[in-house]
Amino acid sequence: MFLGGGLRGRLWWTRGACAGVLAAVGCQSGGPAGLPPGSRVGYYAAPGGTDAGDGSTSRPWDLATALAGGNGMVRPGDTIWVRGGTYAGTFTSTLTGTAAAPIVVRRYPGERATLAGDGSSNTLKIDGAWTYFWGLEVQVSTPDRTNPRMDAVYVRYTANVKLINLLVHDGGTGIYTEPGAPGVEIYGCVVYNNGWQGGAGDRGHGHAIYVKNDAGTKLVRENVLFNQYGFGVHEYSDLGDGGLNNVRVEGNVSFDNGSLALPGTSGAGNMQIGGEEPVNNSTVLSNMTYYAPSMSELNVRFGYGGVRGGSLAAGGNYIVGGNPVLTVEDWTAAVVTGDTLIGVDQVVILTDSNLAGKTWSSNQYYQDPLAAAWRYLSTDYTFSGWQGATGLSGTDVAGAGTPLVARVAVQPNVYEAGRGTVIVYNWGVQPSVPVDLSGVLQAGDHYEVRSVQALFGAAVASGTYGGGSIGIPMTPISPPTPVGLASSPAPITGPAFDVFIVTRVGS
Repeated sequence: MFLGGGLRGRLWWTRGACAGVLAAVGCQSGGPAGLPPGSRVGYYAAPGGTDAGDGSTSRPWDLATALAGGNGMVRPGDTIWVRGGTYAGTFTSTLTGTAAAPIVVRRYPGERATLAGDGSSNTLKIDGAWTYFWGLEVQVSTPDRTNPRMDAVYVRYTANVKLINLLVHDGGTGIYTEPGAPGVEIYGCVVYNNGWQGGAGDRGHGHAIYVKNDAGTKLVRENVLFNQYGFGVHEYSDLGDGGLNNVRVEGNVSFDNGSLALPGTSGAGNMQIGGEEPVNNSTVLSNMTYYAPSMSELNVRFGYGGVRGGSLAAGGNYIVGGNPVLTVEDWTAAVVTGDTLIGVDQVVILTDSNLAGKTWSSNQYYQDPLAAAWRYLSTDYTFSGWQGATGLSGTDVAGAGTPLVARVAVQPNVYEAGRGTVIVYNWGVQPSVPVDLSGVLQAGDHYEVRSVQALFGAAVASGTYGGGSIGIPMTPISPPTPVGLASSPAPITGPAFDVFIVTRVGS
């Protein structure tokens, strides 16, 4: 089962600000002098702004002043429009809205606003509360990839913030959340190329989203995470370093994470749920993962190192590739149901000797049922042997091969009309795959489609939507080059797999 809702965001034309292909993904500019006057209600920050400005379109603030409250002018319910251009340095937000009137910090429509950290500190540190950060690009620009590097987004002394449709790349970790920051939602973000390579005998470090939580709930939903040195989703904590309570990981796409690390040094995976602190009340629903055939990293792991977790509910996940495909360790209560696992090596490792409190049902495996690809404790079994040894999975099914037709998921965004994420597992390796966009676009909308691996390149498809399905080409696309490297060591996923962003343009 796939969740409805996912990266949907309207990318607007701004008269005179963008032309050609960059109109759909945002354009760069040096500051207010190169931009037309803003027409949106709210305050303004711009690369050429100053602390002496008044936040108007003609006298914008610099970003640091805006994030500090605009000299006391920004109130709950206000919007700060961040104009196109590069904001070099590091920034701290102390903005504080309310539940009824959050503050919104948003990229101005049709422009590309980039926070480019200099590596002296985390690029964007978030304090305050009830603030939504929307559509910004956040990165670390230093080229060194062999020493620890600062995070791109650090959710610190805060509560009830949302990160919406951010583009986050080349940090130490893309997005890190402190355990004492409750009520955080990370939604619709594209996060890639984060981390660094350790020295001799060390591994790749740095993850897309590193999440901990003590109280309240954290929601990690419908993000696209790929090509880190470390993990995609990393719900983990060292002993005594914060809890792992009430984290919801839903509808995310996580692929080829660990691929930037030197061969044999990754130790990472697409998703890790568990750490030295026990996990409690974790939900992992309708996520999609992928590893290219050249990669043998573990794909998804529930649990960690013999630490007995509390409760886990995992269902509707679509997990492809890696070795093993899924590892489940020790839990007091765990539900694993309705998942699809596809691999050519080990598909399941189950390490818990106490199977009381476990529900394992209605899962589907694409692997030869006669292969010794199911492990319980230290023994590898055929599928029927594993069922007998565990007493679980009586309603699971297994069959050799891979699916025969493409698996397509479309996620309309819950925040921005006219934007969506399309996830394609192209099992038939067709040159083009039909995709129904009626949940994202309306007839007559002008649209563009881009791979998440080339968001600032040419659209792979565009036109006027007439309803029903459009064809999305599955042409192989080179992954984005990490800052500091000459090229990306990550594998090319097309035509077998890719993720696309659909945007409505011209409105």
